[in-house]
Amino acid sequence: MIKRTLSIRARVMVLSLLPMTLLALILGGYFTLTRVAEIREDLLERGQSMARLMSSAAEFGVLSGNRDLLRSLSNAPIANDEVADILFYDAKFRLLYRSNNFDIEVERDQLLPREFKGTWHFIQPITTRTPALQDNPELLQITDASETLGWVVVLISAQPTVQRQQEILLRGAGLTLICLFVTLLLANRFGRRITRPVMGLTRLIERLQRGELDARAEISYTGELRTLASGINRLAARVQESNQQFEYRVESATRRLTQTLRHLERRNRELQTERLRADDANRAKDEFLARMSHELRTPLTSVLGFTELLGQTTLDNEQKRYLEIITRTSGLLLTIIDDILDFSRLESNAIHIESLSFDFAESLFDVIEAQSPAAAGKGLELTVDLPTDLPLRLIGDPSRLSQILNNLIGNAVKFTERGEVSVKVELCRLPLTDPRLHITVSDTGIGIPASRISQLFSAFTQGDNSISRRFGGSGLGLVIAHRLTELMGGHITLDSAEGSGTEIQLDLPLRYGECSEKASCLELESDHQLMLFEPHFNNRATLLRQLRILPYPIQLIRHIEELSALTTQDPRCTILLSVSPKDTSSRSVQALCDRVRAQTQAPLILLIPGRKPLRLHVGQLSLMAKPPRPNELFKALGLPTPASQPVAEQDLSTAQLPYPLKVLVAEDNEFNSLLVRRLLEGVGAQVSCVASGQEVLDHVAHQTPDLILMDVHMPGMDGIQATRAVRERLPKLPIVALTANVVPHEHRALFDAGINDLLLKPINVPELVRTLLQQCEAITGQTIDASPIGAQLEASVETLATPEQLQQEVRRLSDVIMQALWQRDRDRIRSHAHQLIGMAGLYEMPILEAATAELYQAAREGSMRELWLACSRLCRIAQQDSLE
Repeated sequence: MIKRTLSIRARVMVLSLLPMTLLALILGGYFTLTRVAEIREDLLERGQSMARLMSSAAEFGVLSGNRDLLRSLSNAPIANDEVADILFYDAKFRLLYRSNNFDIEVERDQLLPREFKGTWHFIQPITTRTPALQDNPELLQITDASETLGWVVVLISAQPTVQRQQEILLRGAGLTLICLFVTLLLANRFGRRITRPVMGLTRLIERLQRGELDARAEISYTGELRTLASGINRLAARVQESNQQFEYRVESATRRLTQTLRHLERRNRELQTERLRADDANRAKDEFLARMSHELRTPLTSVLGFTELLGQTTLDNEQKRYLEIITRTSGLLLTIIDDILDFSRLESNAIHIESLSFDFAESLFDVIEAQSPAAAGKGLELTVDLPTDLPLRLIGDPSRLSQILNNLIGNAVKFTERGEVSVKVELCRLPLTDPRLHITVSDTGIGIPASRISQLFSAFTQGDNSISRRFGGSGLGLVIAHRLTELMGGHITLDSAEGSGTEIQLDLPLRYGECSEKASCLELESDHQLMLFEPHFNNRATLLRQLRILPYPIQLIRHIEELSALTTQDPRCTILLSVSPKDTSSRSVQALCDRVRAQTQAPLILLIPGRKPLRLHVGQLSLMAKPPRPNELFKALGLPTPASQPVAEQDLSTAQLPYPLKVLVAEDNEFNSLLVRRLLEGVGAQVSCVASGQEVLDHVAHQTPDLILMDVHMPGMDGIQATRAVRERLPKLPIVALTANVVPHEHRALFDAGINDLLLKPINVPELVRTLLQQCEAITGQTIDASPIGAQLEASVETLATPEQLQQEVRRLSDVIMQALWQRDRDRIRSHAHQLIGMAGLYEMPILEAATAELYQAAREGSMRELWLACSRLCRIAQQDSLE
């Protein structure tokens, strides 16, 4: 609440007027009320006097009942305007005579005057009075008692008295107001002499506050006000002088700042130009990387495919060695290409981390099994140590986590010549903090100098310039792992010493996923035991931790020859035998098995590093990869595991979408359109197919679908133009683009046009399921489990078309392309080549995809000779018995 304060002038006026006003009101009120009371008392006194006189004069008239005498007595008083009436009563209070005639109420016992209806009543008894006979004492009254002869009532009007009282009040009020007005004039005059200088100084201060520093006060004041005005003038002069100096300095600084801003503006324009050039360069780089990736992957896919086919033929040892070199170098080159593409996507912020429920142990062992052959080939022990309380399901991005682990473990295997590579997983549950997942990858490799550790997370940097020549690689593995870890909300640290190995610690936030598996209750079998032979200390320790939940005892074996005595004492046993990575040849493993079988015929489980295909002749033998997956190991031992528990049975043949989505498929390839239609109709969607952007607009003009799957490259109006046109009519309609192009700037153009999501060809079934279910959830408002529908789609993809149908469609398209080539119609060739690329990507036919991509590129930029060569190659592939 804002408090309002009185000004100085108002305060002076209040202080001047308030005492005078109170004094005038008190004195005026006192004298006026005194005068009014005097008039009332005068009235009462005159009425009583008149009543007494009339009482004395009317004694004889009342005694004799002479009315004429009473009338003559009352004529004189009645002539007075104040006297309203005079009444005479006899001793019995009977009216004898009355001067006027109006309603009155007279009480005989009234002793004091009273007012009734505007008249004052004065009653006086009429008594007998004896004259004084002092000369004749014998005639004096014996007693003083007198006799009442009657009563006289004098009525005097109160109106004249009230009028005189009102006149007195009005005069008093007027006199008071006159006094107040005079007081106001005097207070205003003297107050103005006091407040005018103060108000003038106040206005001067306000002007100074507004910046009018040249304003000055008058020096005509007297006393303290004159001194105050002089002081304010001096202060204003000093402030004005300081302000002038400040303005001069500000002006100088402004000139310098203006020059600096102009320089910065020029630099900003130059930087803007450079940024545009850099953006163009980045776009060109993205296009170049995407094109080079496609161009490099195409021949590499062919090299790897034909190398695999060549390996199945009869070769001598030297040819096999050459073939292994080709396979190894091709795989290395493919890894480098993948690293460069991933790094490019990270630089462009094109990678998004997903949140999916997955089995961390299974993902980790997928990576271990991928790196196990390389580790076994170098004779390295590869160990995995998992905590016993590891959750069965976690929430995260399994593909990116596998990519990080693959880089870390792959580097550890690559830079380690002897010894071991160990992976240790720990759970960290600190109070007041979220749980964390710690993964440590350590090796006994060459190590890294301390001066080079800080540079390892920079792109294209390795621990030594000679490392790339010795071990190969692009120097992007740790950079990609580091940035992906940061995107997941974690951090990665590295500790290494040259010649002593390297240890990398990965710290990630832990989020538990929902798990429907229940723990199994294992009953103890006292007459059975497990015999473990593992010479390597770390592997033996990790295996013992994994086998801690077994319902029977574990017997460690130091030498194979101990089996004979142990199995004789306890015939019911299982032997778990670990093979050293240095002895993984079929001959060495067979010799080891022969040694075991010479001691016992108990069931044997072999842990083979690298999981090489071995031809062994041993009874009751189970082969497993080393290190083994916990579920597979327990299953081999005959124990129930969560993975082996029967999952809630779901009839995949009846898995349907919770809502019959109306899906419009825009695809110019009739075969692809038919396949996608069958795929969606198999899960309950209502599908309509069109072949161009204009047909999309015609369809939505008559019927609004729930979802549009929009191919990008279509004849006439392409997918981008069609999306813009649909957005103008239906801004809220979900549109998902289908494209085989991985160039980021085309993806940005699609999103700028208005698409909601993007699916790459070949179609990723989980991504398609996610898209369909998101639209169902938006319509129904219910959350749906994707697992049965995803399984249904994955199962149906393989049965949508038979190999004969695919080969027939490929041959038809190749014939159409050959006809277009004869007609030199490059546009038609590109159109049908694009259809063929999409189909090859959908059914994962890399050789056909590479040949078609080469034809598409030749139709765009190549000469007719290159176009003929590419078309001939495509026709040869189409005429083969198998397209795989």
